[in-house]
Amino acid sequence: MYAILLAYIYAEENDYTFLLEEEGYDIPRFNGGHGNHDHPDKKYWHSYFRTLQVGTQSRCKKSWPDLIIPFNFRQLSIDIYRKYAASLFQLHPNVDNEIRCLIAATPFNKSTDVVVHIRRTDKVDNFTPTGEPNRFKEAISLPIAIYAEDCRYILRTMYKDREDVRLYVCTDDMSVCEQLQKMLDDVEVVWDTSESSELNQYKRFDGSMSMTEAQEETMRTFKNLYIMREALFLLGARSSYLFRMAELLRTDESFNVQDNNKFGAAEYIPQMPFRSLQSRAIHDLFHPNIQIDVAKTRLILNSHGCLVIPSMLRETRAFAIVEELDRFEDWYYAILPQNSVWKALYLKNNSVQLSAALNHADDHFERGNFAYRFQRYISNHTNSCDCIMCRLHDTLTSIHFTMILETLTGIPALIATEVNITKYGYGDYITKHDDRNKGDIAITLSFTHDWNPVHGGLLHFCDNHSNVLKTIVPKLGNLCIFRVVTNKSNHFVSPINVRKNRYMVSAWYMSMYKK
Repeated sequence: MYAILLAYIYAEENDYTFLLEEEGYDIPRFNGGHGNHDHPDKKYWHSYFRTLQVGTQSRCKKSWPDLIIPFNFRQLSIDIYRKYAASLFQLHPNVDNEIRCLIAATPFNKSTDVVVHIRRTDKVDNFTPTGEPNRFKEAISLPIAIYAEDCRYILRTMYKDREDVRLYVCTDDMSVCEQLQKMLDDVEVVWDTSESSELNQYKRFDGSMSMTEAQEETMRTFKNLYIMREALFLLGARSSYLFRMAELLRTDESFNVQDNNKFGAAEYIPQMPFRSLQSRAIHDLFHPNIQIDVAKTRLILNSHGCLVIPSMLRETRAFAIVEELDRFEDWYYAILPQNSVWKALYLKNNSVQLSAALNHADDHFERGNFAYRFQRYISNHTNSCDCIMCRLHDTLTSIHFTMILETLTGIPALIATEVNITKYGYGDYITKHDDRNKGDIAITLSFTHDWNPVHGGLLHFCDNHSNVLKTIVPKLGNLCIFRVVTNKSNHFVSPINVRKNRYMVSAWYMSMYKK
């Protein structure tokens, strides 16, 4: 349904007539693989809807997803998506009535029930703490404890003054319902006990589902979609297109538990992927046997606002990455200010403007103004790019790394807000700043080796009077974590005075709970 929505949006935005091709719309996954339907009027999947027309292939210039015109789906706001979803999702009255009868037979109450949707079978990979993802899977099977933690947070913060609010579970794996019930023993957890515990999604894939079974399963799916749409509040994973449809058919903000591994964050949400494996992530980067006193780590971070964990990376892997960074050629100089305008200027090393722009930044540096100059990569690479920059970016936004940070900091549900991979060379620096509005915590991960403090390029933390409180020397594999607090997390990188490269990955994270 979500794929049809995207095709429908594309057609509407580009003035095409939208229809389903007669030659290909009878898909066994929707309609079952064998047997006959009980109800001929529901023989085909599209016939549930008043808005889906069918035509011959000869009427079509091209078939989705062969786009005739390039189109950026991320340029459209969620309100535009919701307008098209409401326009498309209109069922025939008899189908709507049947769904209402199915809902009436469940314990669902839209005035009291927060709904959580848990996807478990459809293109879902098993979760392992450090395992490499299956690139053909769209999601990982998150531990139920994570769902329970998210549900508990929503119930305690949004509905703390209501004793009648319950949790209703929609899922393709009924075994998770009792697990949630045990974990949330202070919450009333309900679900449709009439639903089969059989994992029917697999029967769709192997063709063993009959057409009658497929029709019944489709109606159950619509029943759950209605429940998710009409719930008091909705939690679930945007890795599931059923959840996306429910979210778009609502008018409020839902809580996203997890994004899609293969396709990233939903097109209508401008943010980094959340709790995604990230197929390009480097899964053997971090040292497997490092011993960390988590309680001590959290105490240092909370009391001092900053901590350094040495030797976080496998040394051989870290050196290999340094070699790749040395070979990488697509660096851009980031320079601020430009002609006294406080907007970053990005120039290639061979730009005729580079020398003047660097001198202009240096002038502001000498006058004590905020300024910077360093090289970075620009994140305009394609989803299929496998360069070292894209792999490092995906590593620091993946669930495996954010879970490491959550353990070290005690901050739950972290999502990356920005990742910056930099190369500081001779004369480069960034003056004092506090990273305000970038997140709850920031990290730096060093890919710099054989560095002497006299080389410059040191990360200094200071107070509001520019008194240096802590200095960090770049060292291969070191992870620095610090809290981002306006007017308190002041720091700067001193100018480099040798002709060597200082490679550093910086990233910022915020808790989705706070968002």
